[in-house]
Amino acid sequence: MDNTELLQELQSLRAELKNLSRLQQEVKELQLVLRNMENKFAFLYNIKELRAGAGDLSFRLDRNGLWLGKELWVDIITGTPLGTGIGMDGTFYGKDGVTGTVSIPDTGGSFTVKNGLVTSL
Repeated sequence: MDNTELLQELQSLRAELKNLSRLQQEVKELQLVLRNMENKFAFLYNIKELRAGAGDLSFRLDRNGLWLGKELWVDIITGTPLGTGIGMDGTFYGKDGVTGTVSIPDTGGSFTVKNGLVTSL
């Protein structure tokens, strides 16, 4: 290797070190964000049960998992739950994997959602 090639190699190594340093800083920033989020939601570890509704029309979260009525969510998602539904008042925010038909009470209207996107009205 001549001096030109050595100089180019040195410059390349310096550029890679700068990138590595920048990545290390970004990782530190992400760790801080995650730590702050964990601290913000630490109270959730102390909740023994969160429940809305009663009986078959309930939503519950406990140490065993997420329940819709009498069924564990993990049991429901392994197949197609026929006749399973949730009665809700208010605003529903779905994201990504939400799939199904949403009926609008008292209007007879409904719409279909697949993977979080409305596919028919």
